[in-house]
Amino acid sequence: MKIKHTISKDVLLGIVSIIFFFAVYIYSGYKFAHNLKGEALRINLAGQLRYRSYEMSNMVVKMLLGGKDETYLLKSKMLEFESILKKLKDGDKRSGLKPLSSEKTRRELETIDERWKHSILPFLSSVTKSKEEIGLQSKEWMNFQEEVEEYVKNIDKFLNTLVFNYDGKIRDFDRVRLVFLFVLVLFLTFYSTFLIKAIILPLHSLRKMVEKIGDGELNPQIKIKGPQEIEEFSNVISNVTINLFDSIQEMKENLKEVSSLYEASFSLMSIPDIRLLYKKICDSALKLFPLKMVQLYIIHEGKTELENVAHAGIEDEYFTKLKVSVDDSIAIKTKKPFVVKVD
Repeated sequence: MKIKHTISKDVLLGIVSIIFFFAVYIYSGYKFAHNLKGEALRINLAGQLRYRSYEMSNMVVKMLLGGKDETYLLKSKMLEFESILKKLKDGDKRSGLKPLSSEKTRRELETIDERWKHSILPFLSSVTKSKEEIGLQSKEWMNFQEEVEEYVKNIDKFLNTLVFNYDGKIRDFDRVRLVFLFVLVLFLTFYSTFLIKAIILPLHSLRKMVEKIGDGELNPQIKIKGPQEIEEFSNVISNVTINLFDSIQEMKENLKEVSSLYEASFSLMSIPDIRLLYKKICDSALKLFPLKMVQLYIIHEGKTELENVAHAGIEDEYFTKLKVSVDDSIAIKTKKPFVVKVD
């Protein structure tokens, strides 16, 4: 089934396509922004790991120096630290944080988690249970400080990887936007070309047709191909101009006949001789009508013979003597047709 090509469908198709393009662009930007929000939160949490590692280390120093007992606060910080590790590893739907998808960052986070469980957490737990057995000069404390420094380096490495991935996603989205922009420009170029060929050029052809009609050319031979509305409108104009052209031609023919009759009548009125008048009538009839020969006869009342008074056309072939019956001669008075008998 052939789909009708109309202006409304063409314009509607373009509008719907443009709306679709912008809807996809806006939605993709929305999803990307929310995804970046989660990545920014992940970077922030990774930065908190770094800060909290030093924070817990400083709390241990204060406790070992005999300051205020912050065992409860230290335990709270340890739980918060583990909670951050869990969010980084498994994600958090409430905050829009997705689980790690990169294998490299997952391995780095697993290294951080393993060192926390096997090195950092055991020492901090021992401090919360019996800080008196640990001194600032003890081997355990010295090893813990070194472990914290290495641990923070692992966190920094993980943080740098997150930042690199974050920048990479921005670059990827920029490329996607460029591709989208290229596709949009390509579509608009194609659609503009389509509109020019399908609508603008047919409208120009229609304008030329109207201009030719305005210049007096009532039979413009222009076949317009385009949307259904333009084709129908051009066909209406063509039919109107053809009908108008035929009417004008008919009027010209009628005017020509009337003019010829007028000229013939005027010329007849100026002839004083009756014989010349008869001759002029024959000549005028020969000009006005598609005849090869014209003869004019008269019949006297009560007679049966027709008198040839004038002729025009073929000079040597015309009837010289015609008769009618008595009954037919009565037709002169009754104005009814009669049959002519040729001798």
